Amino acid sequence: MIGLLKMTSKEFHQTIVMITHNPEIAKMADRVIRIEDGRIVQQ
Repeated sequence: MIGLLKMTSKEFHQTIVMITHNPEIAKMADRVIRIEDGRIVQQ
């Protein structure tokens, strides 16, 4: 499913915002922003 989302986002020049607690899924992202207690702690 993640591969399909990445493929279609590139094809149609769209941004996908995904929220996950799964580090394996986060590794597939082009960019990861970590948030703790409502604050950005890492980009």
